[in-house]
Amino acid sequence: MEKRGFCDGYHIIRNKDGSIYKIGGQEGVFLILKMFPITKKYLKENYYFNTVPQRLVSENHIKLIDKKCNKMINLLKRGTLTRNDVDLFGLEQALLESLRI
Repeated sequence: MEKRGFCDGYHIIRNKDGSIYKIGGQEGVFLILKMFPITKKYLKENYYFNTVPQRLVSENHIKLIDKKCNKMINLLKRGTLTRNDVDLFGLEQALLESLRI
């Protein structure tokens, strides 16, 4: 991050005044490098904090996060970036196979 001034490994949503957007009273950051594949089967409900549903503030943020995710996936596929904590592509294959059954 120090070389380029930014990092695609995370995404911070900022308010118009520059402060970090709060989710449930806490500053929120999307850790893109820690993402892993899932299907809708594993999503039971929306994210709630104190019975209040939480969501991204704009379609623009969703697009930016999606762009960063795709960039990280491409780096992982090329072997430029590695993750040793989980076999992402093995998990992806297992999920895809379970959807075909």
